[in-house]
This record gives sequence, structure tokens and C-alpha cells, in this order.
Amino acid sequence: MPPTVLDLAAVVPGTRSTIAHLHEHAGRLRQAAHLLQGDRSPYAERMRGLAVALDRGGLTGLDAADAAPKRLFNGRAVMALHGAPPWLNNGYTVRTLCLLQELARQGMQCLAVTRPNFPRDQVAFRNVTDASFDAVEGQRYERLTAPVQLWEGPLDAYIRAYADRLATMARTHEATVIHAASNYVCGLAAVLAAERVGARSVYEIRGLWHWSTVNRRPGWERSESFALHEVLERQAALRADRVIVLAEALAEHARDWGVPAERIRRIGNGVALDRFSPQLRDDALRARWGAGPGSFVLGFVGTFAPYEGLDVLLQAAALLRQRGIDVRPVLIGGGETAAGLRASARRLDLPVHIGDRVPHAEVPRVLASMDCCPFPRQAAGATLLVPPLKLGEAMATGVPVVVADIAPLTEMVRDGVNGRIVAPGPSALADGLATVWRDRDGSRRMAAAARGWMAEHRSWPALTERLIQTWSD
Repeated sequence: MPPTVLDLAAVVPGTRSTIAHLHEHAGRLRQAAHLLQGDRSPYAERMRGLAVALDRGGLTGLDAADAAPKRLFNGRAVMALHGAPPWLNNGYTVRTLCLLQELARQGMQCLAVTRPNFPRDQVAFRNVTDASFDAVEGQRYERLTAPVQLWEGPLDAYIRAYADRLATMARTHEATVIHAASNYVCGLAAVLAAERVGARSVYEIRGLWHWSTVNRRPGWERSESFALHEVLERQAALRADRVIVLAEALAEHARDWGVPAERIRRIGNGVALDRFSPQLRDDALRARWGAGPGSFVLGFVGTFAPYEGLDVLLQAAALLRQRGIDVRPVLIGGGETAAGLRASARRLDLPVHIGDRVPHAEVPRVLASMDCCPFPRQAAGATLLVPPLKLGEAMATGVPVVVADIAPLTEMVRDGVNGRIVAPGPSALADGLATVWRDRDGSRRMAAAARGWMAEHRSWPALTERLIQTWSD
């Protein structure tokens, strides 16, 4: 940093905190902590604690003073969640809801709770009505509160407060399992609470969010923030009695941390097969997309994140139009790359329909009206570890899929059997899509096989049975 800025930080009140925030945003935790020496604000204490955790390989002071003996499984659990609807709506919350509903059908009593101060710890929801719970689609999500804020005060203090509340909920509910879903904040609070009350701790890693940041910020994997998040995820996984992952690539990552293989269970993303099923396409909907009877509709339903490779999809579509195929890309969902995708479509002179997010209940009808769902994800960051829920939804709906040659995707798709696998780049994707277009009978057979694979391996009843076994063994 230029000396003039350092001098400014030393003499102007409040400037040190501002510059420390800039360091933190850039992933330079030690520099932020050093700049705040002598500062006793909650933020300064937080930054010093993070720097110490990075140096020591994890947060300290999270051990239960008197760990209770483990109690026998009784079908009662507390599920600790980062967030829930109606405030958060994505693959994370869909998985949560489906698991909770199926657990209830299978006779389990699972109490769902969100992190302390959610959703009011987010700027967008700071003024929402105070309440003890949220109810969505018949599911109740208990709200927790704590005097410590996740984003402002010391992280270890927040986790201890979170653990206090989970322990209270577990005792009241007579739970013998405390199950935490990403990220490490939930995981560490759950293992600490479980040790206190004699429950089994289960940490379900639904993704490594710092790896997702790599996709948005190249070079982030070399930052201290990335290293700290990796340390804390490892700490949570090592402390948990059981670790659940969504894909084998993530299981391998956990084994590299030192988590014993016998403590890891793979329970992938499931799909509600009664809702996501083959059905007649909606020609009126296709017409609104600008597609005619002979159009080849390439569809995507989800968040327009940079790692989804939607720019590659548009380039491949342009190549197919040069081959005389009436391609109509349809992108539904919105996100940070939406403006760039519209600009690309204009540059390529490509007719593209870009629509806003639709309610999850409408997604099956939308998918069924598409001719193919490509997933040209970039081979970087989180995509190397976690599969998208939307791939399973497309497969279950009986829509042909074409996927990038990335482990979490090829774990579900076998080339020429239940989908197509292609190499990186627009040309290879265009070739794979052209095969789907030309070989209609073969594509229908692959789509039917994909539906069959999902029914055999990814139904929520079967996945929930595995979850209950994980809780009880």
C-alpha cells in the first residue's frame, strides 16, 4: 500500500477501519488485522480472530467443557440451516424442503432451524417483521436469535452462541442427531452443540462456497480468505461424527483433509419424480419464446453465473445456425451475466429468449417444452466438486442433456447412454448438440434412460433412507 495511504490510516479517525475492510474484501486478512491493532471494536476483534484461526489451523475455544455420552438414535433430529425460504430460494432450499418432507413421511421428527438472526442479518431484510418462525409449503423453519452478529463480531463468539441455541433446541426436542447443512458456521455450531447434549453430529457439505468465489474472482484461491475458509470447512468436517457430500469429487476432497473414508457418506441431489416427469410440451409457451414447430430449443433454467458457460452455449448455437438449424436458446432465471449474454446475442445476431426466474413449481413445464438442456460448465472452482440440482431435474423430466466433461456431471451422465459428454469449447458443444438434433430416436432413448437413472438412484425416498441410515449407524 502506498505510504500516503498508510499515513492517512494512522491520523484520520475511522480510516483504518475502512482500509481494513478493503483488505478483507481483497482476501488479505492478516493485513486487515495488523492495521487494527489497538482497536477494540467488534470488527477489529473479528479480524484478529480470523487471522489467528488462519495461523493456528482453525478456531479455538470451541470444545465442549464436559462432552456428554452419545445417546441411542430415537428418530428425532435438529437440522441447522444457513437460510430458508421465503428469504432464500435456490437449490439449497429445494434440497432442504424435499428432505424435510420425506423425513416426515418416513416417520422422523426433524426440527428445522435457521442460523441466529437470519434473515434480518442481511441488508435486504433488515426491516422484516420479527418472528419466531417462517412457514413455507407446510414446513416450519424456526428462527434463532443471538446478541452476536455473524458479519460483524468475533466469529468464534457467534458460533458459540449458535451452539448454545442448538443445544437448547436439541434438549427441548429430545433430539439425538444435530444435522448441519453448509457452511462451516452451521457445521461447527452443530458439532459443539452435539458434544454438549450427547447427540450425533452430521455435517452435510452441500458445496464449498469459497470455491464458488473462485469462479467469480480469478485468483481468489491464492488469497488468505480462501485459505481460511478451507481451514474452517476442514475443521467442521474433522469434528463431525459423519460427513455427507453430494458427489464423489467432494468426498475425495474431504478425504484429502484427513476425514476417514468410513465417516463419509455420499447422498446426491434428488428430484421429486412425481413433479419432474416427462410430459407434453407446451407449444404456446414455445411460441412465446419465438420457437416454431421446427425449432431446436436449447434451454437453461437457473442462475446465470459465470461458471455456467452460457456464453459458450450462445457461441455453439450460432455455429449450429450456420449449419442451417433453427436454434432457439432459451435462458430462464437471471443473474449477474444477464447483460453480457444479451450483448453476446446481439453480437452473434442470434435470436435468444432471456426470461426471469420462474416459481419452482413451474420448472417442470418449462423443461418439458425444451428440446435439449446443455450444461457447458467451466472446469474450475466449485464446478469440479459439486453437481447442479438442475441437471437432475432435466434428466428426470426426460429432456436430452449434453454436459461438459467434468467429474460431478459425468458421475450422473454416461456418454451415449443417458446423455452426451463433450469437450470444452463452442465447437465441441455444437457437435454434441447437432448429434442430439439429428438422431431424434437415439436422443429419445437417452432421455428415457436418464429418467430411469434418476428414478433408480436419485429419488427422494431412497436418498432419505440413506440419510436416516447415516443418522442411526
